[in-house]
Amino acid sequence: MKTQKSLSSATSYSSFQRIQRPPSEIRPENPQRVMSKGKLVDPAASSCTEGDYLPRFLTPTPEHGAQFYSPVNQAVKINIRAATTHYLITELLYSGPYNVVKSSSGSGNFSLTWTPSAGEDGQSHPICFVVQASSVYQSELRCVIVTVGKPPRKTYRTVMKLNISTALSPKDDHDKILQAMKDELIAKGFPPDITLHLLSMTSEKDLPPRAKP
Repeated sequence: MKTQKSLSSATSYSSFQRIQRPPSEIRPENPQRVMSKGKLVDPAASSCTEGDYLPRFLTPTPEHGAQFYSPVNQAVKINIRAATTHYLITELLYSGPYNVVKSSSGSGNFSLTWTPSAGEDGQSHPICFVVQASSVYQSELRCVIVTVGKPPRKTYRTVMKLNISTALSPKDDHDKILQAMKDELIAKGFPPDITLHLLSMTSEKDLPPRAKP
């Protein structure tokens, strides 16, 4: 785990919270921070609305609990952006795998990059972060999950109504008809690993007579 300006992955959310005290209790000789029972205490914020004093996350910062996938030896990059009205964003604090790399492109703009190794294939790792304004006010804690490997394949279901002409019996040659339909769909550009299921099948003799023009 990184130790320089990073947080242990075991750090709980309460570790990021600060004790707020009324301005009247802040000693004038130290207007920024005071000691109270061995703890650093910050001045009370005039507003608890995110974006005023407390940093507010902006797009493209991922939501808490977002899922990322990264193949072995391929870097995954998490872009983080935050802002406040009254202060500049000064720092990004984070926890995660030991080789996570932090970079910044200006106040409130950060990125975390991680390249998983072969030994981490199939594993899932949390990466958590907060941003800090003026070394005093911190944002909410957000954590994302990075799974090493390819994302699960999405499946789709399409229902089609087809008219086919065949001498095969719908009752006795069900599998042959299904295979013939699959071969025809693949020839028309469908992926070769498609799976077909017949929901119903009706022969022409069972259909009502067609209306004469």
